[in-house]
Amino acid sequence: ANAEHDSYESCDQVRLDGVSSPELTVQAAELAARRLASLRASGDHRAMPEIVNLVDLPGMAAIGCDDVVERWQRLSPRTGAVVGVAAGVPLVIDIAEHGPHGLVGGMSGSGKTEFLLTLLTSLCLDNHPDDLAIVVVDFKGAVDHGLTARLPHVIALSTNLEIEHFSRTIDLLDAEQRRRQTLFAGIGSDLDAYRAARSTRPQLPPLPRLLIVVDEFSELLATETGRARLQELIRVTRIGRALGVHLLLVTQNFEGQLPPQVDANAGLRVCLRVMKPSHSKVVLDTDVAAGISDTQVGRAFVRFPGGELVDFQTARVAGRRRDLPSTPGVAAVRRVTVSDLTPGRTEARRPSVPLEETDMYALTGVLHAAAMAVGWTGTSLPWPPPLPTEVPLGDFLRRHRPNAIGGVPIGLQDCPDQQRQDVIYLDDADERMLFLGEAGAGMADVLRSIATAAAINRSPGDLHLHAIDLDGSGLAALADLPHVGTIASRDDDLARRLLAHLHDEVSRRRALLADYGCSTVRQLSDATGDRTAQIMVVIAGADRLVRRTEDTGSVLLGPLVELVAEAPGTGLQILLAGLPSLADSRLGLSFERRFVFALPGETNPVAYGAPRHLVADLGPMGRAIDVAAKRLTQFALVGDSGPAGSSQRADLAHRLRISHRSSRPRPSATTLVNVPWPLAMADLRARVVLQQPPGLRRPLPVGVDTNTGDVAWLDLDEDGPVVAVTGPRQSGRSSALASIAFLARHLGWTTVALLGSRRSPLASAVGVDFVAGPTDIASMLQGLPMSSDGSPLVILCDDAQRIDPASFDLALLHRAEPAAIFLAGPIDFLTGRHELRSALPTHRAGLLLAPTSSLDGAAVGLGGQLRGQLSAKPRPGRGFLAVAGDHREVQLPLPPSAAGAYRSEEPASR
Repeated sequence: ANAEHDSYESCDQVRLDGVSSPELTVQAAELAARRLASLRASGDHRAMPEIVNLVDLPGMAAIGCDDVVERWQRLSPRTGAVVGVAAGVPLVIDIAEHGPHGLVGGMSGSGKTEFLLTLLTSLCLDNHPDDLAIVVVDFKGAVDHGLTARLPHVIALSTNLEIEHFSRTIDLLDAEQRRRQTLFAGIGSDLDAYRAARSTRPQLPPLPRLLIVVDEFSELLATETGRARLQELIRVTRIGRALGVHLLLVTQNFEGQLPPQVDANAGLRVCLRVMKPSHSKVVLDTDVAAGISDTQVGRAFVRFPGGELVDFQTARVAGRRRDLPSTPGVAAVRRVTVSDLTPGRTEARRPSVPLEETDMYALTGVLHAAAMAVGWTGTSLPWPPPLPTEVPLGDFLRRHRPNAIGGVPIGLQDCPDQQRQDVIYLDDADERMLFLGEAGAGMADVLRSIATAAAINRSPGDLHLHAIDLDGSGLAALADLPHVGTIASRDDDLARRLLAHLHDEVSRRRALLADYGCSTVRQLSDATGDRTAQIMVVIAGADRLVRRTEDTGSVLLGPLVELVAEAPGTGLQILLAGLPSLADSRLGLSFERRFVFALPGETNPVAYGAPRHLVADLGPMGRAIDVAAKRLTQFALVGDSGPAGSSQRADLAHRLRISHRSSRPRPSATTLVNVPWPLAMADLRARVVLQQPPGLRRPLPVGVDTNTGDVAWLDLDEDGPVVAVTGPRQSGRSSALASIAFLARHLGWTTVALLGSRRSPLASAVGVDFVAGPTDIASMLQGLPMSSDGSPLVILCDDAQRIDPASFDLALLHRAEPAAIFLAGPIDFLTGRHELRSALPTHRAGLLLAPTSSLDGAAVGLGGQLRGQLSAKPRPGRGFLAVAGDHREVQLPLPPSAAGAYRSEEPASR
């Protein structure tokens, strides 16, 4: 040192002291940089590990079932949880002391999920399930919570992507707060006081602390529904501390989305790496979290109440267990530049680990074993799970019997605001039920299942089932049930006749109610001691009735509306299903109890009384919204529409038939036959021989009653001598005369055809003895045999409006003494003034064929009686037989000469 000093003294330069030289070679600088590259800054300048495993922390290693039971006995209830390491020691977060509510922020890949899983697992390890309950709502679809649901303390994990599903959680949470306020009344002001009281009053139910985790909270504010339900969340933040309810809101960015009330009550604030300083400031009131490197996955800052800010490394539970044998891996090698090794370019994502190989998977198994060891059977918190997507009818009816008033269980209804799920019933008071939804929503399946449930719980004498399937939805599958009478499947004519039959039955019952001074059939049964059968009619595709088109089903609308109006109190239930257009129609407006199923694309559910936040849950088959109750409903279904479902239904029907064989016989449901069109003469002739009724002096069969399938007879001695045969063009008047001629000749009578037109088919009809054209009627009548000389005489006048009245010499007719004169002509001929009609006696009976208007009934003395009874598709040879003001619908057979003139269009139908 002295030598160096002397050398400076000997030079001529000015001496400078206190000078530091910054020179450094490139090689030395690069060496120093490389040695410093692996080091990371720490808040307290002490070493912070990059990976911390929860099971490696003090007290967490090798935890078994007995250890968990011992921890619960020693620590539970405990609100603190070990979540990581800070300054070399475990960091404990207390959800009550540091809360009562908390915020967790951090961008994707920062380790938020690691933190949440660790927090929840740590809490579960130190708390008996009776002391802690957890609800997780994840708006990401629960993709990061595959193991969360396995924790015994987790009572609900919402995995749905729809924000609307959060409304159910809000309703449950609101109901739970009300329940707790009721429990605390007279005991104490908070959860701790309640637990203290329970130690001396064990009859009090256990009350767990409730932690609600809302993952991706910002998604809640992205929809109108979410924003509308935010006020309920705000109310939780105000009163949650005393009630033992805690909210943990998690999202990537709270900026501009945190309500002031939530901000004021969120004492616990955790933030992992974020993109912008402003994102960090919202949570921590400082931008420090924006400086966390993307290589520091799980690095976070926590601000406790009072302002203390601590950085820590989140402990992991989702990493691979160290006790598993290592698996050989393949190293990926690539050539990079120095700039590629900067922190901004480093890939921070850890490789995914199969769930069953993680620490958390092992710990959840231990927790479940511990819960079983202490005899825990399930949460004491009334927090029902969402409705099941399937409710098999058989299993459902085995679990639930009819209610006190005999109502049949038909499904489950979600009541989150009351913390329960109720069984819904169909009872006698449910006289009109409307089901609205899109095609394919499964409403026909619901109709079948409700009818089947009613059949299972009632005998065929107590329940009469009918069905009208307007769009071929499969209601014909009900036909095997012993309770079923008539099913009209895509058969508007049979449906019309069924409605007419039901109208008659309702009228009969209303008369009985009036006679006994009763208002309902239940009261009538009590008064008479005779049970009156319940009638159930299920109708699918009812929207066809109200479409403003030339739809053939429109003729059913009037009779159905009238039936609905007159049915109350008579024991008639009508279940109606169709498209939403049905709701505001004259028919739909009379149905008070409504269920809305999945609706067509752009349809506004609110317009039909369905709350918007429930519509997202209408996916499963049989799922609907009860409009009056504003509740989600899952109907029990008897089976699918495939072979398995058909087999199940057939087996059920078979067992029902066997079970009811020994029951006391009672009148069963009326089955309206479906008489084929056209009707072959051979079919009628067989019936005539077997069914000729006694007591008629001069019986003549004219057709088949379409309601009963019996032969319709005229007593010509009582109902003659003149019988009108009328109808519009092409209604089959001439063929009807030919058929009557054949049947009369079959009975041995003499038949005479008087033709107003030589083109009449009656000129060559089989069974006609004498034929006279327009010009030789008088001469032919003169040559007729005397009535005393032969069989009774039947005169058939075709195209009577063209016959010269002078041809009808009344003296000649009196001489012949005809049994009947069938006078066929158009409707205006029989309703107007005509000399021929004036020359003949007034007719008491008549056949009206293929009428198109109820006014046509005037031609046969029916006035307006046919209103609502006309066929949707008028057909030749089918019409009404009127006798002295009464009428019934008939089908005339084809005359033998015309066999094959018509092709049958009637589908096989019951």
